[in-house]
Amino acid sequence: MVQINRYEAGLTRPNLDVMKRLAIALCVSTDSLLFDSSELRLDEDFRPIFEGLRALGPDDKLVAKSVLEALLLKHRMSVGGPVAPAVGKIVSL
Repeated sequence: MVQINRYEAGLTRPNLDVMKRLAIALCVSTDSLLFDSSELRLDEDFRPIFEGLRALGPDDKLVAKSVLEALLLKHRMSVGGPVAPAVGKIVSL
């Protein structure tokens, strides 16, 4: 309990393993521990698209993921940002 008080007071920060264990214990995602809910809000224009992805089969989901990763990579390259994605991996098309 003392350590959690230190986290809440901003005196120390939990490492990734602790964040994972906290998320499991609290039945929440690590994103919800790390980010304000406004930072996680999905753009309403994309909500129906992403909800529609749930109906796809595994192969089509992989294609959709690859297309989105390629689009994000293209954008990062065009703005001179880092090429490595923040999450996932770059797949060859």
